[in-house]
Amino acid sequence: MNVLRRIILSVWLRCGVLSLFLAGALIPVLSRLWTEAMARPYILSIEQAPPIEVAVVFGAGVYPNGRPSRALASRLETALRLYQQGKVQRLILSGSPHYHGNRDEVTAMAVYLIERGVPVEALLLDPEGERTYATCRQLRETFHVRRAVLVTHRYHLPRALMLCRAWGVDAIGVPSVAERAAPWWERVLFWYVRESLATVRALLDLLWWEPPPPVTRS
Repeated sequence: MNVLRRIILSVWLRCGVLSLFLAGALIPVLSRLWTEAMARPYILSIEQAPPIEVAVVFGAGVYPNGRPSRALASRLETALRLYQQGKVQRLILSGSPHYHGNRDEVTAMAVYLIERGVPVEALLLDPEGERTYATCRQLRETFHVRRAVLVTHRYHLPRALMLCRAWGVDAIGVPSVAERAAPWWERVLFWYVRESLATVRALLDLLWWEPPPPVTRS
């Protein structure tokens, strides 16, 4: 009888551990698939994007010399094209003021665009955008933006769109122009695994940790 109890207990424990493992693996995947499906209608190319006054560029790191990383440069090039084609009139540059120490994402972004002919008065700086959630909150609370084009990488757009729209910003997304073809391991580890986990955190922010106020439409 004792042997039977030990066997049952062992099987029960293993099933419990397996269930927890599967739940831990499935929740990020399902969250990512859900946000991807919800965001798909709002992701457009530069040519498809309607005229909207403001575009926000999400930060993506800078090199030690203070220049934008390749990932960030590709986002800035996309924003530059939107501006040059008259799709947007202003660009909000959102990022961290101390990326890896004293590297200022926002300043690097502004310098890059000014060097390419964007006037200073067309740029708005958001040095509080250390997280996607913070950028979307700033759009509504600080800049009082109601409609915006989100410029970031394609893999990041579903989460960014979900957060900004939850904060009451009627947002569409334009993927950054491809600066290079990422190797398969980078796509798996960074684009999918990391982004799936970040999506779970974003949902927890919206639902429990930092829920936005009720959205009012005028």
